[in-house]
Amino acid sequence: MKILLVEDDPLLGRSVKLGLEELGWIVDLAQDGEEGLHIAKNSAFDMFVVDRMLPKLSGVELIRDLREQQINGSAIIITALGSTADKISGLEVADDYIVKPFEMGELVARIKAVHRRSIGKTQAVHAYGNLAINLSEQSVAVNGERLDLTAKEFDLLESLASRQNVVCSRAELSGLLYSFNGEPESNSLDVLLGRLRKKLHAATVEIVTVRSKGFMLRVE
Repeated sequence: MKILLVEDDPLLGRSVKLGLEELGWIVDLAQDGEEGLHIAKNSAFDMFVVDRMLPKLSGVELIRDLREQQINGSAIIITALGSTADKISGLEVADDYIVKPFEMGELVARIKAVHRRSIGKTQAVHAYGNLAINLSEQSVAVNGERLDLTAKEFDLLESLASRQNVVCSRAELSGLLYSFNGEPESNSLDVLLGRLRKKLHAATVEIVTVRSKGFMLRVE
């Protein structure tokens, strides 16, 4: 996926850019609305992640200009403005709206959800042996029995399942746990994987550790 990030805070912009790139996505960074519009006119993007309060051209104005000029791509607004009125006005032009501060995992999950909707993904339930992942309901079942997963456990499993039998690096998966206030504890991914493995004990899939490379969901 190719993403244009428009954020005027240099530290936040670099942090978000790095986190998204570690997931294998291509990310261009602009620091004001006019620069963002110029870049968008000269290159194709799947997703625009835009701060609302930008210099020269606000995030809402930028997205409105993109729509009026028929520049394709979904749009997510990130902002410190969290009132109901702000959200309503933002969602009139954008596909989603995230209030700061937020965790990297939430942004990643929302980007994935918006992207799934944009490509018209009609198959809501994906089966992997006796494991079923329902993307619409954000739920997981084994042999028809629903599992009690946290939001991060679901995101982790969905990421592994979307690349079944392919190794995902530790850095890529840790992107789901990043916070803009700092990196996760060194063992947080291992703890999450341990909990998920226990909950999947009856499934015909296995989360495998590939030494020095990462993890993968083995589906027979």
